Amino acid sequence: MVDMGPRLRQLRKQHKLTQKQVADIMGISQSYISRLEKRIIKRLKAELEKNAGDIERTEKKLENESFVARAPKAVVDVERQKLEKFRATRISLEAELAKLG
Repeated sequence: MVDMGPRLRQLRKQHKLTQKQVADIMGISQSYISRLEKRIIKRLKAELEKNAGDIERTEKKLENESFVARAPKAVVDVERQKLEKFRATRISLEAELAKLG
């Protein structure tokens, strides 16, 4: 099943409609609209928490002089690439959450 919560909230805000108005148009309850929208926000926040842990662990690994000195350059490079990917993901998640805010 496709999670339509983010798109629903985005369209609702774009058209300056309340959850109640959308619910009435769709013939469903306002509480159901609210649950759809909250589910995506909760998921994004959970992803951000996991991402923060990924960033923290990778930064600590790269700050460990012993690891950097002893690990093959290719391994250190992979860790640096992972860190950049985690940071890009964080930016993307934060932007998505801000759009829903």
